[in-house]
Parts: sequence; structure tokens; C-alpha cells
Amino acid sequence: MHPHFEAAFGRLDSVTRDLHAAAASVPAPLRSRKPAPERWCVDEVLEHVGIVEQIFVTRLITNIETAKAAGLGSEVDAPVMLSEELGVVVEDRSTRRTAPEPARPTGTVDSATALQSIEACHAQLREAIASADGLALSSVTHDHRFFGTLNVYQWVDLMAGHERRHLAQVREIAMELTRGD
Repeated sequence: MHPHFEAAFGRLDSVTRDLHAAAASVPAPLRSRKPAPERWCVDEVLEHVGIVEQIFVTRLITNIETAKAAGLGSEVDAPVMLSEELGVVVEDRSTRRTAPEPARPTGTVDSATALQSIEACHAQLREAIASADGLALSSVTHDHRFFGTLNVYQWVDLMAGHERRHLAQVREIAMELTRGD
């Protein structure tokens, strides 16, 4: 696997571990409790992350397979990575965003199931990337509705940034729910 992917997956693995720990820090009975009526609970935040990553990974795998079938060339030494500026925007919680309908949680998935789904998505993406080892995944792109056209490397970092954004949200919820306990 390209060293840039190794680094990107390292960042993704790190934030996913933190997401597990943050969820575990909330007592199980509180994970389904909303801190306010218009806000998501921990279970819903994690369900959302799982839904979004499944959407991302499905599209990326399709694009990787299509590019391989079309005769994808060799990878460059220094693929374009997600810019630091874009990473900051992804993680910024000062601006509230509304998830599109397909990415909204149903409220029927518990945190353990959601975290398993997230891990499964990561494994699927790793497998797809490994199957294209040495190929120009920096030229395989997919459009994001806010962030524009991103290559596969950038998508892995975008996923990590998205998880960091929601890690902060889970930590906020945990503080609100356990305050005074």
C-alpha cells in the first residue's frame, strides 16, 4: 500500500479508536438520550457516521473498480492529499450543517452496531485499495457536494475529518448528559 495511504489510514484508525472511547465514556443507558429535542443522541451520531461512510465507501469502490477495468495506470510518487485548509473546514463545528436525508439517522441503531458498521466500511475500503496497489488511485475521483472533486487519498482523510467532527460532537453530548451525575 502506498505510504500516503498508510498514513491516511493511520489517521483514520486513530480517530476511530477515539470515537470508540468517547462512546464508551457515555453510560449505555444514556447513549440513546438526546441532550436537547432538536439534537442527536450518541447512538444517532454514530449511526450517521456509519451511514455516511457506507455511502462514501460504496461510491469509492465502484469508482476504483471502474478505473481498474478501464486500465488504470501506475500511481505517482506524491499524490495530492487533502489540504490542511479543507481539513479544518471539515472538522469545524462552529458552523452547524444539516445532513441530507439519506445520511440522517433513523434512531434504530445502537452505538455498538454503528461502530461495527464503521469498522466494516474501513475494512471494505482497505481491501479495495489493496486490490489496486500501485495503481493511480490519485486519479480516481468522486465529487463531494460541499468539498468538490476529491481523489481516493483525499476521501480517506475526509472520512477521518468527518469522524473527528463527530467525535467532538459525541464528547459534547457526553459532557452535557453526565454533567451533575
